[in-house]
Amino acid sequence: MHNIAEREEILLSIKKDLVIMMGNSIVSAVVYGSSLSDDYCFLSDIDILVVLDVADSASLEILREIKRKYEKDGFDLDFNVHTVDELPDKRKKTFWHNNRALYMQIELCLYGKQLVGPNLFSGKDVNVDDLRLEVVRVVSSLTYQARKMLINSNLSTRKRITMMKWCIYGVMYYLAFWEMYPKTRKEAMQRFHQISAIKTDPNIFLEHKSEHPENIKISDLNIAYDFLSELESLALKEYIKIYGANK
Repeated sequence: MHNIAEREEILLSIKKDLVIMMGNSIVSAVVYGSSLSDDYCFLSDIDILVVLDVADSASLEILREIKRKYEKDGFDLDFNVHTVDELPDKRKKTFWHNNRALYMQIELCLYGKQLVGPNLFSGKDVNVDDLRLEVVRVVSSLTYQARKMLINSNLSTRKRITMMKWCIYGVMYYLAFWEMYPKTRKEAMQRFHQISAIKTDPNIFLEHKSEHPENIKISDLNIAYDFLSELESLALKEYIKIYGANK
């Protein structure tokens, strides 16, 4: 497993490659996700949001080349590409990022590490009512995906880690529902366990993912699924309590 120093070194190398190989076409690049946090494991990828002037096929091929380079050293880069014209300041409410456009803006500002250019995402204008709706939808999506995984997948080590990751994300989103943004995953799990009526302590998902990801059992997946199901019901209940059933 790569330690923090190794990850910092690899991020510096990625930054150099992006600047040299992409040239002026790259406007901004910011790292986010588990590669910067305390739930990193040996199968964690490095999430990088890249903003380009134009996302043409030539630019995408360069990013593929960079991705292949680091795969040889055991680093899986996950590039998420937007153009300048697709950003929230231009698109407003039509900005889309994998069903989590609003939380993404907050996450990049609070937890992201800027590699290239300025941070073009701002959480300052995120409307809390819109964010709460997004939270309910995302937690529902995570639960639905977990359901499909348990039925249809071969439950490889990577899939089992992913289930733990969804539980961690679900907690982070639920806390965002109440405008709480702990600095670390561990703080988030502890805070959730303090305020939630759900009996399962989400620290177990953090421990499974970061400390012994290769030993996640089917019984652990069942606990994770039950947790997500309870979390979905809780988030929806809280949303209806605030906004009503027909909002």
